[in-house]
Amino acid sequence: MGKKKRTNNTQNASLTTMKNIDEKVLAREIIKAHEEYEHYRQTEKEKEEKKRQEEWLKTLNQKEYPSNEKWIWRKYHQIRNDFFLFKNLLFIKAKDVKDMRATFGLMRLAVIGIFELCKWILYLCASAMVYGVWSKAIELPLGLMIAFVLWVFARIFRIASFEIEKIEDGNLIIAIFSGVLSFVAVIIAIVAIIVDKV
Repeated sequence: MGKKKRTNNTQNASLTTMKNIDEKVLAREIIKAHEEYEHYRQTEKEKEEKKRQEEWLKTLNQKEYPSNEKWIWRKYHQIRNDFFLFKNLLFIKAKDVKDMRATFGLMRLAVIGIFELCKWILYLCASAMVYGVWSKAIELPLGLMIAFVLWVFARIFRIASFEIEKIEDGNLIIAIFSGVLSFVAVIIAIVAIIVDKV
């Protein structure tokens, strides 16, 4: 009886060990397969983006030239590319437009413009605070603290405009554009109420 029990316990322990090993191997293989799929998906996405970029450059008649050519030829080729870029953008055909580059570009440009405007307004307000402290119209600690806070916010808007330039995701650009327009609408409404009360 004791021998049979020991044999059953040994078999159960070995089955549990095999089950644990199988689960670990299976989990490792699932992770490996997922990583390979993600790598494949990223590679395909990069290939597709490169292909679209090449088609777009071909549509705009942009040519790549060797980077080690003499400065006069480099300048000539740059002028040539700029000329064809301008000409082809003005007279592009509907069949050549395959994605929303121009729309996203305009949204990105509008957001950057609004952020730059906010940055310069904040710089101007910070300068006005410093001038107020200097002319003794505003108390020293309060004026400098407000000027510093305004300057920090201006720097944050500057960083945000750099980040917007690097965004490639169209959905994210649309979301940011919508948020910025809502913010601008609220500011305009507040200013209109203040002006109306005065």
